[in-house]
Amino acid sequence: MKMNDRMPVAGLTMMLNVQQYEYVTQAGDTAGIVIGILPQYQMPFPEDDGIMISPGLATSIGIVQVCDQL
Repeated sequence: MKMNDRMPVAGLTMMLNVQQYEYVTQAGDTAGIVIGILPQYQMPFPEDDGIMISPGLATSIGIVQVCDQL
């Protein structure tokens, strides 16, 4: 996906149903979604590098691609 517009209203918008009523309390005490944005071939470690998104809140995440040229 390539975006040329840098306004806050441009980009990907998602509305997710976390179905919090189905959470098992023995598995953990938090509910939500972990977002990870990384290169295509990088191994994901969401518990270390992810961003936790809590249910019931509006969240905006901005990212910038940095290219190092020698």
